[in-house]
Amino acid sequence: MENVIAWMATPKGRFYRIVIGLNLLWIGSYMLSMPLGHWVQAIGLIPLVSAIFNVCILAPFVHRSLHGAQIV
Repeated sequence: MENVIAWMATPKGRFYRIVIGLNLLWIGSYMLSMPLGHWVQAIGLIPLVSAIFNVCILAPFVHRSLHGAQIV
């Protein structure tokens, strides 16, 4: 788990979180009906916003810092 968290704090991990978040927003907007689409959009915001602000929301579960710059 710590290896995954360390990878998510790297620039490559942040890039993939942005891509995943944008894909979930797109899927929720254009491919699903609205009650389910809104939920998928809300879930897509989590990796997108966490990557933009460089935070890892899973890091406190393994007693690491929330800020991505302090993880690596």
